[in-house]
Amino acid sequence: MYCESFDISSFRLMQTMIFAIEEINRSKNLLPNITLGYEIYDDCSTSAIASKAALVLVNGEEELIEYPDCKGSSNVAAIIGCDISTSSITAARTVGAFGIPMISYFSTCSCLSDKQEYPTFFRTIPSDKHQSKLLAELVKTFGWNWIGTVRSNTDYGNFGMRTFVKEAQKIGICIAYSESFHRTDSAKKIHKIVQVMKEATTKVVVGFLHGTDMRVLIKEILRQNVTGIQWIGSEGWITEDIFSPEERVGFLTGAIGPATRRTEVAGLRDHLLKIHPSRFPESVFVKTFWETLFSCSLTKGNETETRSSTFQVRSCTGNEHLNGLENAYLPAIMDGSSYHVYKAVYAVAHALDDMLSCEEGNGPFMNNACAHISRFQPGQLLHYLQLVNFTAKTGEVVYFDENGDPVPTYDIVNLQMRTESSLEIVNIGYYEGSAPEGEELVLNTDDIMWSSTDKQIPRALCSEPCSPGTRKVSRKGQPICCFDCAECGDGEISNTTDSIDCVKCPLEYWSNQQKDRCVPKKIEFLSFQEVLAYVLVALALVGVCLALGTAAESPGMVCKSRGKGGLPNLSEDGDIIVGGIFAAHLDVIHDIPSFAVSPSDTYCESFDIASFRLIQTMIFAIEEINQSKTLLPNITLGYAIYDDCSISAIASEAALALVNGGQELIEYPDCKGSSNVAAIIGCDSSTSSIAAARTVGTFGIPMISYFATCSCLSDKQEYPTFFRTIPSDKYQSKLLAELVKTFGWNWIGTVRSNTDYGNFGMRTFIEEAQKIGVCIAYSESFYRTDPAEKISKIVQVMKEATTKVVVGFLQKRDMRVLIEEILRQNVTGIQWIGTEGWLTGDTLFTEERARARVGAIGPTTRRTEIVGLRDHLLKIHPTRFPDSTFVKEFWENLFSCSLTTGDTTDTRSSAFQVRPCTGNEHLDGLENTYLPAIMDGSSYHVYKAVYAVAHALDDMLSCEENNGPFMNSTCAQISSFEPWQLLHYLHSVNFTASTGELVYFDENGDPVPKYDLINLQMNAEDSSDCIKCPLEYWSNQQKDRCVPKMIEFLSFQEVLGYVLVALASVGACLALATVAFHPVICSLRESNDFVFDIRIYGFCTYAGITWNDLQASSKRLLAKFA
Repeated sequence: MYCESFDISSFRLMQTMIFAIEEINRSKNLLPNITLGYEIYDDCSTSAIASKAALVLVNGEEELIEYPDCKGSSNVAAIIGCDISTSSITAARTVGAFGIPMISYFSTCSCLSDKQEYPTFFRTIPSDKHQSKLLAELVKTFGWNWIGTVRSNTDYGNFGMRTFVKEAQKIGICIAYSESFHRTDSAKKIHKIVQVMKEATTKVVVGFLHGTDMRVLIKEILRQNVTGIQWIGSEGWITEDIFSPEERVGFLTGAIGPATRRTEVAGLRDHLLKIHPSRFPESVFVKTFWETLFSCSLTKGNETETRSSTFQVRSCTGNEHLNGLENAYLPAIMDGSSYHVYKAVYAVAHALDDMLSCEEGNGPFMNNACAHISRFQPGQLLHYLQLVNFTAKTGEVVYFDENGDPVPTYDIVNLQMRTESSLEIVNIGYYEGSAPEGEELVLNTDDIMWSSTDKQIPRALCSEPCSPGTRKVSRKGQPICCFDCAECGDGEISNTTDSIDCVKCPLEYWSNQQKDRCVPKKIEFLSFQEVLAYVLVALALVGVCLALGTAAESPGMVCKSRGKGGLPNLSEDGDIIVGGIFAAHLDVIHDIPSFAVSPSDTYCESFDIASFRLIQTMIFAIEEINQSKTLLPNITLGYAIYDDCSISAIASEAALALVNGGQELIEYPDCKGSSNVAAIIGCDSSTSSIAAARTVGTFGIPMISYFATCSCLSDKQEYPTFFRTIPSDKYQSKLLAELVKTFGWNWIGTVRSNTDYGNFGMRTFIEEAQKIGVCIAYSESFYRTDPAEKISKIVQVMKEATTKVVVGFLQKRDMRVLIEEILRQNVTGIQWIGTEGWLTGDTLFTEERARARVGAIGPTTRRTEIVGLRDHLLKIHPTRFPDSTFVKEFWENLFSCSLTTGDTTDTRSSAFQVRPCTGNEHLDGLENTYLPAIMDGSSYHVYKAVYAVAHALDDMLSCEENNGPFMNSTCAQISSFEPWQLLHYLHSVNFTASTGELVYFDENGDPVPKYDLINLQMNAEDSSDCIKCPLEYWSNQQKDRCVPKMIEFLSFQEVLGYVLVALASVGACLALATVAFHPVICSLRESNDFVFDIRIYGFCTYAGITWNDLQASSKRLLAKFA
């Protein structure tokens, strides 16, 4: 392989390394009596060559090594290099296997911070993780949200841009286009990229590029004459002197970006000026450097040869001088790269010095040993490098963090026009990684020259901001930065820029003309002198007379209850009754209306075993309270429980029935009276809770839900008496958005139940997701009773979408319908992010349906075991409750048998024969939703709700007369209190549950939000693959769990012990005999002939530090293989 295009700036870095080593050798304090040497190789900016050069440094120069030395120490103590990240990745993997430290001065890829992959890699230049964040911060600072990106198609460009895009999207920046290329790509591809830049609607471009790639791109930009681009550049090219004056001034003016701090190394410039061919007549590097710098030839015949041609150049006279030159070798101000090389060499020297200072018997290695300078292993030096901490001559404290990275510091530079043919690098700020959060970036925007050469910041917005009085309307299929502005409707306002919604004015107010402020409605009074006033008074008098006449004729006033009549499904009398509304059935069947006869009552079916467990939890909690000697002593709680069949209309009727009692007709004197219940526990769904809470809220009756999560229920104006023991979806929605962000997704689909639960929850999720730069590919909604065509169409959208990540804000019964259609259309590979509404709803999912949910991730309320509840559930039996329809239906559903004479089970649609129940069925040993292996959170939420009512009643009972919270400092009487009085105590309830949890409600009636995050994984029966146990573990007999391996020791007295020793002895004898009669030669992985045919191109200083007093031994053939 032949390398060309000598890089003068890289030659300066080589000389910096040599200068630093010579300076250390002259030092009397650092490494006294130790002389450092060096070996430097060129990798030609090619990763394959870098890897081979690394092996040469480790193994030495000879290709064949005799057997005794095949395994030995490294030829170098440490390696300084490489420059580009791709080469460093390859080389670091090579030398990492041998524990050899490697310190780069220019490789910035964030991937190199991974200590699992690159355990021996360090660097003196900051990781691109910080540069990418800084670039995003710069874009945000200038108010841009619509930008283009171009990157080098290398590890440097790809990793750097990936982090930038992630950080940019977090702060609401959208990417108009994202292009990548390598300098060796076809001209057609690069032409196309520039065409995209030319036609784009933004002129701000972030370029994460190598200098050589940027040079190729700028040449094409020059050819197509694309002007006006405002570059935000990475340190890979922003200060590189590789462009012609025409390219720099015409197309890079105004470019802004970070650069490593420019630092002058004392004495380095004098060292560089001393380089001359006469001083190094044998050095090919110095000869090539001199010929390239002065465009002359030191070869006889004045002929210079390249791989492609031979051409005549003038002879070098030897009188050329470096003094007065200003170029990449001797810049006016040294860039940071020389200083990074200098620090890298000194870091190795200080690590060696620390190793030399080790006190015997107090060392860091085995048996408190120290490493010896004459025969240490590179891994021992690695230990000291990780702890190195010294102050450089510049005053900077040099050390490495746990990832081998330095503290990130950058200068922010701006390329400004100095003359019509030259640009000047001007500092406009700095970034200090050690500063407090939020104060890292300091920027002087007044000093910036933009691409338009004026002081006006260019605009880079997809859409202009929406002014107050309007709201943002997303454009379908476009990023969140692209939107239209829609005016607020009458009676609505928005008073902020870029508002996502308009807010309704209060009842007594109206929106002003600009729709940005609510103003009082103008009150108009009606005069008694007007005709309309006479008419209204006359009508009012007629109405009063008719009402009085009707009352006089009625012999006895009777009130009709609005709630459904009849007894509750389950009840128990007590001093105080607590109501309950549960969804014991999941579906209803309505008669087809004939319009000839009155419709019959609604019929409920699909008994829900899990809801029956919740009903029993309420009963268990009440019985436990009644047995307590400290909580509500001498007071017995009773209960009345209704089934709402998951229908909001039935829930509302059940709530009224609980308030009014079971009677349908009430005589007049009792039409207005106290509530029949103190409080209501329920409902399960948000829609049912909304209907019931509106009904009972009018009467001031407290209602505590255990499963209704809609954020709308936190509105105390709408639902003043509503509380809940399960967190609001406000928090769940934020958590889902955070999950999507955590996994690095920004393009997702959403599906929701078309209910209050789904609509309110998804609305909050989308708001939170858009704040952090997540875009919605599609958003679909449905209800389980929708036509099959609609649900089929939704699954078709999911199937054809360009994203497989779907957030499902669904109720479990809706999810069941959707999964059925997904299975029918055979849609696979969906990564679900789910809500607590369906993630743990196992009753509705067969084995096949469960497979469609494998991998789903999401929150669920904390699973908590209630002491004594499981025993209570096991006691349920039809013989104990012979009159309970619920217990009968529960037993028949659980055991698929019939307790009805004739063994016939009747449904609304048909009658079918089932086996009779024997009465010998047992709940013991079952594992289902009634008796799960681990109780889900819903039972605990019911339990807490009942106890919250009990503690509020207890607080009310403890009131001291004349020191109460009501009118005239009175207390509520336990025998005649009103529900609104109990409501007062519920607001301030605060108690510790038997589980140790502190239970209370915030000002909205909500609890403290707590979730477990779960992942649905295929169990042993469903698994499509087996997973290997860790090294120290083995599978148990059932192959469903990894258990620690049992360590067994082999005794020398055992027969197997004798056999193994005998075999080992025979093997050793055979090996020795083989060596004696057949000398072994080891072949090195690298040939010396290859390396010394290399010339310089693009330069990676690939250097190994050695010592003169060890050079003789280093020429021995030492090798170590991975």
